[in-house]
Amino acid sequence: MSVQGDSDLPRLVILTPERLRGQVLKLVGGSMVIGRDPSCSLVLEDPHVSRTHAVIRTEGNRTVLEDMGSSGGTTVNGTLAAGIRDLRSGDVISFATVSARYETRTANLAETQIAPVVSRAIAPARATPGSAEVHYEVGQQDAGVINNVGRDQFNAYTQQRESFLREVAATKSRARILAWLGFLLLVIGFAVYGGVIVRFIERIPSYGSQTQPEDIQPLGPDVAGIPIGVLGLALFLLGSILLTTGIILHVVAAARRRRVNRDLPHVPLPNR
Repeated sequence: MSVQGDSDLPRLVILTPERLRGQVLKLVGGSMVIGRDPSCSLVLEDPHVSRTHAVIRTEGNRTVLEDMGSSGGTTVNGTLAAGIRDLRSGDVISFATVSARYETRTANLAETQIAPVVSRAIAPARATPGSAEVHYEVGQQDAGVINNVGRDQFNAYTQQRESFLREVAATKSRARILAWLGFLLLVIGFAVYGGVIVRFIERIPSYGSQTQPEDIQPLGPDVAGIPIGVLGLALFLLGSILLTTGIILHVVAAARRRRVNRDLPHVPLPNR
C-alpha cells in the first residue's frame, strides 16, 4: 500500500531498486505486514521479497521491526535483524534487495547527509586601533563523513549471499568426504565378507573328503575374538550408511544452491 501525503505519519521511503525509488509507505499505526502478497498492509512489488516478509508495529512513539522468516532476510543499517528491532528515524531497512529509509513525523532526512562544518579554531575578534573594522581568523575546518546508503545496503546483500554460498560449499565438501569414505568401507567390507563366503564354500566336505564338519568356520577365523566375516559385514553396512548419507547431503546442498540463486541472485556492483 503506497500512500502519498499526510506528512505527520511515520513512513518508509523506498531508496532501491530504481523502479520503486521515491515510493512512500505510510505507517498508520498498529501492526503492518510488509511483503509481496497483495493482502499485506504494505506491498513491495519485487520478486526477491517474500510473500510475508516482515512486520512493523507502531505503538505511540515507538516503532519496532520483526522479520517473519523471510528467505531474503531483513537488515537494519546493514546488520541482519534478529528478533524484534527498535527503529529510529533515519534507519535504512533492507527487505532482501529493496531498501527503504524510516522517517518519523519530526524528521525528513535527505538521502545523503553531510555533517555541519565544525571550526577547530576561531580566534577572538580583534580591532585595529583607530578603526571600527573587525577581523576574524578561522582555523582549519573539517567536513563530516558522507553516508553512502546504497553502497552499504549492496554490501550487506552481497555478504548475506556469500555467507549462504559458503554454507552450501561446506555441506558439499562434507557430502563428498562421507560418500568416498562410505564407498571405500563398502568395498572393503564386501571383499572381506565375500572372501569368507568363498572360503566356506570351498571347505564344505565332499564325498570321501577327510575334512570334518566341525573343522569348518562359516564366518571365518576370529580377529580379536570377533569372526572376520562379522567384521566384513559390519564394514559393508557402515559403508552403505555413509555413502547414502553423503549422497543425500549432496542433493540437499544442490537444492540450497538453487534456492540461493533464485532468492538472492547475483547483482552487479551499482555505479554511484
